[in-house]
Amino acid sequence: VQIIIGHHPHVVQPMKVEKELDKIQNVVYYSLGNFISNQQRELTDGGMLAEIVIRKKDEESPVVIDTCSYSLVWVEKTARDEGLHYRLIPWPSDRLPAMEEEDQQRMHLFVKQAEQIINMNN
Repeated sequence: VQIIIGHHPHVVQPMKVEKELDKIQNVVYYSLGNFISNQQRELTDGGMLAEIVIRKKDEESPVVIDTCSYSLVWVEKTARDEGLHYRLIPWPSDRLPAMEEEDQQRMHLFVKQAEQIINMNN
C-alpha cells in the first residue's frame, strides 16, 4: 500500500511521507479532520484536503507518487433565522477581512495548531 487516508477522529492528525532516494514511497494522512461539523471542541472546527499526484508511465510500469500535499479548510458558522449556516473557508483566504474578529482568531488558532500536528513526522 502506497497511500493511506484516514478520516474518523474528527481532528487533523499527522501526515507522514516516506522517501527513498528523494522519491516518495508511501504517504499516510492519519486523519483529515472535519469538513462540515457543528463540533465545538478545539481542532474540530476544520480539516484538510489531501492532494496526491500519481503517475504510471506505461502498462508495465508501477504507479508512482509524484507529489503529495494538503490544504487546510475552516468551518465558519453563522446564525440565521432558519438555523446555522456553514461555509468552508480555505486557508489562506481573502475572506478574512469580512469575518468577525473572533472567527478570524479561531481560524488562525486552528491553522497554527493543525500545521504543527500535520508536520510533526516530516
